[in-house]
Amino acid sequence: MASPARRSIVVLYSHALLGEGIGQLLAAEPGVTVAYVSCGQHDPLAAAAAQRPDMLVVERCGCFDAPQLLDRFPEALVIDIGLGPGPTCVYRRQEIPGHPAAILQLVRMLGGGHPPVALEPVAAEQMGVEPVGVEPRQLPAGLRS
Repeated sequence: MASPARRSIVVLYSHALLGEGIGQLLAAEPGVTVAYVSCGQHDPLAAAAAQRPDMLVVERCGCFDAPQLLDRFPEALVIDIGLGPGPTCVYRRQEIPGHPAAILQLVRMLGGGHPPVALEPVAAEQMGVEPVGVEPRQLPAGLRS
């Protein structure tokens, strides 16, 4: 059986705990290489570009927004994560010709919407993380307040 294609992911972060935590989760996936780029370093976009990423994982309200990243990385998928429990947004650049007939064709084709991306629900246990909405584990006696 052929090995899966390698995927290069750049985690572009403002908050190290979030960036490194997401990056470690992704790096555990077979066939994935992860590079970490802090928004605070000199020219973070150049550092990200040097990795030639297939995907960029960024913090919402971080140092760059999806349109900026898609301009710089037109072939990459941009995954925009929030700091809270809200949704994660996925962006990709898709271009059409800039004339009115092409716009009309797109409107007709989409029929008032766009095809949704459907993901299969994954149990937290399958991912090796603590399920959300369950009682927290009991702390050892020495750590209880």
